[in-house]
Amino acid sequence: MNDISLVDWCTIIGAATAILGVLYTPLKSLYAKLNLKKATVRANFFRNNNSWILRIYNSSDCDIEAKNIKVFFENYDNFFTLWNCEKDIFPSLKRQGHFDIPFTLLISSPETLLIKIQWKQGIFCFSTKEIVQLH
Repeated sequence: MNDISLVDWCTIIGAATAILGVLYTPLKSLYAKLNLKKATVRANFFRNNNSWILRIYNSSDCDIEAKNIKVFFENYDNFFTLWNCEKDIFPSLKRQGHFDIPFTLLISSPETLLIKIQWKQGIFCFSTKEIVQLH
């Protein structure tokens, strides 16, 4: 009575395989959403005619949008910018997009600038630090 035949085992294994096959695609999609890829937000400093520009850009490989970008300057003596680290927020930075912050350097400006960049992706917050060469 408790003996399960080979046909019954094959039926059970076949049914389990079919159920797992049906569940595989939604589970894979859910895993991809939970395994969130972080945007690659970077900074570059360059001279444009008579002014200096700090360019913040999104160099992500895939289509990832960074939102509510804040830029903080760690060592911010001896230069001038209209960007207010506490109040200014750039709303959105799509893949390969950028925004520029104009600078005025003083003669006694340091050779490097440490920048902290914060942004949001959905409900998650990310940050990175960049060191840019000023001269």
